Amino acid sequence: MKPDLVVIGHGNMMNSRSFLIQEESSLVYQLLKEGYYVYLVNFRGNFISNSHMNITDRATYWDFSFDQMGKYDMPAIMKEVHRASRGAKSVFLGYGMANTAAFVYASTQPEEAKKYLKGIVAWAPLVYLSHMKSLFWYAAQVIPFLEPFVKEQWQGRLGRTYFQVKKFCTKYTFQLFICNPLRIPFAGDNFGQINPEVLPLGLLSRTDPSSYSMLVHYSQMVKSGKFEAKDLGKSADKLVYRQQSPTRYDISKVSVPVALYYGPNDWLTDEVDVAQLYYELNPKVRCGMNRVKYPKFSHNDFIEGKNASTLLFKPTMETIAQMCTEKCKP
Repeated sequence: MKPDLVVIGHGNMMNSRSFLIQEESSLVYQLLKEGYYVYLVNFRGNFISNSHMNITDRATYWDFSFDQMGKYDMPAIMKEVHRASRGAKSVFLGYGMANTAAFVYASTQPEEAKKYLKGIVAWAPLVYLSHMKSLFWYAAQVIPFLEPFVKEQWQGRLGRTYFQVKKFCTKYTFQLFICNPLRIPFAGDNFGQINPEVLPLGLLSRTDPSSYSMLVHYSQMVKSGKFEAKDLGKSADKLVYRQQSPTRYDISKVSVPVALYYGPNDWLTDEVDVAQLYYELNPKVRCGMNRVKYPKFSHNDFIEGKNASTLLFKPTMETIAQMCTEKCKP
């Protein structure tokens, strides 16, 4: 009998360790206790997946977004898991950016995704973004104009703030409560879910390097309201996409079961945008659009929330079990 597999992907400027900061209460530990095999993904660019031989500090390396992750990294990951597990299919659970990559993969390579996946469980899916309440909506209006400067100064790399955050935000308790509110305009407020023991790790978990091109691509989708490939300019679009505008990813082509989870107070993934994603899916693959049953549940609470174990992890495990037994239904 082949094992039940869960592959877990992280958000932007994060790595796989973020799913372990709640220790025994984390979803990973709970899945292991139930007998699942768990694979933790590290997408290109972060601290763990940053050991290429000769191109890590070049602009050519850092010129990537979730488009490349979906078209190249996701297939490579799923093929390797499939090989290592001797042909078993997986449930992919993503948070934030990982879902963007997963939906690029599942919509552009639906037959391959069906071969390797039993389903996708998407926490806080960043697919449609035009209704977000986050400060990122305003930042998106200027981010593209800064791309040439960032490429010139830092080869297009973003982040590497771990040691600064550790020094100025986690050394003393008062620093935690100064730094944490700085995240609220982007992710949403929820002081009721702060876990003092987890908060320092939560702050540090979002300090990995990433690509500025990623922010440019997200900014484009905030403004266009579309789930689409990166705009390369009219002449390049015509050459690469064979049309004068970026190719749109067709969500209706996703061929594996999909369940969505969103927080009522997540300022990055608004309910309207989540609903658009859900209802563009083929009705045959819709396995639930789940609102976390806590009115202030925010984007950061998916990883750090004090009661995430009962509010999110428990229903998520039920969904995973249904997908593994092919009983997931709309």
